[in-house]
Amino acid sequence: MATTTSMSGFEENMTAFYMAFAEDKLEAMCQSLSNMRLVVQNDHAEQQTDDETAVRAELLRACEMKAESVQDKVVAQLKAACASGDDIDHALTCFYLCVELGAASQAVGSFTGCLSRIFKTQSRAVFDRVCAFKTTAPVNEHGYIERNFYVEAMSELMTGATDLMNAVADVTTDPLVVQKVLSPIHETCTEVVMEIVHMYAEDARMMAWERRAMDQARRDPSSGTSESDVESDESLQMVDLFLDELSFIIRILMSYSAFVQSIAKDLDGQQPSAFAVKIQEFNGVYLVLERFYVFQSVHKATAIAEVQELEPNVYVSSIVEDVSFVLNKAFFRASQCMNYHTSLSIVIAIVDALDSQYLPSIINLPSRAFVLPQSAAQTAAKPTSLSDDESSGSQDVSFSDMLLAAVDDDLTRAAKDDAKLIMAINSSFMSGEFVESLASKIDEYSSTTFPHEAPINECLPKPISELTDAFRSIVEHEIQNMLSQNIRMRMEPLINRTFLERIDYVLTSAQYDAFGLHGSPLNKLIQLDVMQNPVLRRYEQALITSPFEALISSFVEDLTKWIEAALVRFRKTCNDLGALQLEREVTDTLQRVSEFVKETSLRAAFTRLFQIVLILNLMQPMDIVDYGESITNEFTTREIETFLRMRVDFKPDDIQRAIRKLEEAGARCQ
Repeated sequence: MATTTSMSGFEENMTAFYMAFAEDKLEAMCQSLSNMRLVVQNDHAEQQTDDETAVRAELLRACEMKAESVQDKVVAQLKAACASGDDIDHALTCFYLCVELGAASQAVGSFTGCLSRIFKTQSRAVFDRVCAFKTTAPVNEHGYIERNFYVEAMSELMTGATDLMNAVADVTTDPLVVQKVLSPIHETCTEVVMEIVHMYAEDARMMAWERRAMDQARRDPSSGTSESDVESDESLQMVDLFLDELSFIIRILMSYSAFVQSIAKDLDGQQPSAFAVKIQEFNGVYLVLERFYVFQSVHKATAIAEVQELEPNVYVSSIVEDVSFVLNKAFFRASQCMNYHTSLSIVIAIVDALDSQYLPSIINLPSRAFVLPQSAAQTAAKPTSLSDDESSGSQDVSFSDMLLAAVDDDLTRAAKDDAKLIMAINSSFMSGEFVESLASKIDEYSSTTFPHEAPINECLPKPISELTDAFRSIVEHEIQNMLSQNIRMRMEPLINRTFLERIDYVLTSAQYDAFGLHGSPLNKLIQLDVMQNPVLRRYEQALITSPFEALISSFVEDLTKWIEAALVRFRKTCNDLGALQLEREVTDTLQRVSEFVKETSLRAAFTRLFQIVLILNLMQPMDIVDYGESITNEFTTREIETFLRMRVDFKPDDIQRAIRKLEEAGARCQ
């Protein structure tokens, strides 16, 4: 069936060939001849050796002999097209006919001269336009002109050259013909682009910027960098613009060079091409200036840092946004260069700047002097302590109000320090997120662009993950400081005093029912001193969600430990109703404190309390054996015995027997 179909298609194209030959329709004749060649090529590929295959091959040879008779005609047509003007499409069509009819060798000279002449004319027109722009371009106050036209001209020239080369490669795959036709185009492109590059380098004052960056790099690091050494905005903007242009130029030069190698390897001969030499030179300049830009920009961001409102009542240092913008931009430019060693060098510089400049500035945020923003609404003082009889109507204090209060002469230094501490936590958290995101981008870029090279993140002198861990450890450390200064010092004694003076778990039915309706002393403590705690509510407003939930998690861990310790320390005995009341209180506490968090589960912090509740709610001491492994994972047998003895209705002998059974069961499991 396949053979019949092939024969039918071949015959149709052969008929079309002879009709076009008779009517002198050269394009249709070439198309039919090309289709017949494809059929015969498929026959050879499928290794068919039947009679029909041999017939098709013989018929094709006959058609090709017919086609040879019009070679002189198509060559003459090509020469006429080349001499008539600058119509590249018409010349390409005529050259295609010559190639299909086997006259490429006779036509290549005329076609090469035509394409070379047209492209040279176009290239010189682009160059003249660049010169005109250079003459008329306005000069800014720093003596620089707008240089976009240089980059656009280079891109236009190389795009035009690659389009022509692609068109020629579509017509013929003969390497000798391709080499002969494309060489003049490549030479013209190289010559004109290099002239424009030279003009660009002069106007951009590339050598002057390079010397300045080199001088900066050679400075003694131990001498430090004072705020007076901060680069001006104009200077950094000029470097930034130059780096944008330079990285783009490197990219288009590399893309063009890679394309030339893919289409005709010998266009540049055995010596390195002019573009390859220029790419190497520009890469060196780019590395020096990008490193200069990174370090100077990070230093400037740290020197001029101020308080920035991230969202209502949530403040961070402006250094976070400024540095993340600069470093992301630097990495993007490095990735544009498409060079492994260039990218690695810039990433090393980025990590160095993060480690030597940015991280210390984040650590020092609480000790820096800031002009704190003032709330237009009201001034609220930071509460330093809470009395036991505070009502549920206590007003929350917003972070913006606290910032206003911090600059008021009537407030204490502690309020100012607390405001800075909150800002430091927010800034550290965002820094950790930024560095982690940057590391992911580097990993993705490295694995995608350089799959056969060592991962960039694994070649750094200092792993970038250490920086992420450092920022997160700052968050954790400062959270613990806040809890110690403003929460723990009061809450633990308050819980102890409440358990000592007001809590009793030997209950009557009436007391149990009353606690269910009106709440127990512990319920009220949680409601008034935890859920309505102005300090926690202020932190809720002022902290980013994730650090706040980390703070709540740490606080809840402390809270459950304090409750457990108070139960044991004050030997709070209970009956069966008291055990049920404790279970109700623990469950209620978990539900209430969970209102603080949206993305974090707090149940793990209550594990030991729920196990204590389980022990106290046993029907008899011996039932503890049924929960042996799960209970002994949390408590020692001595602790379990202590909890069992808290039940006033459990007999000591029964408790002793239960503990012995539990120990025996544990020994058998071991």
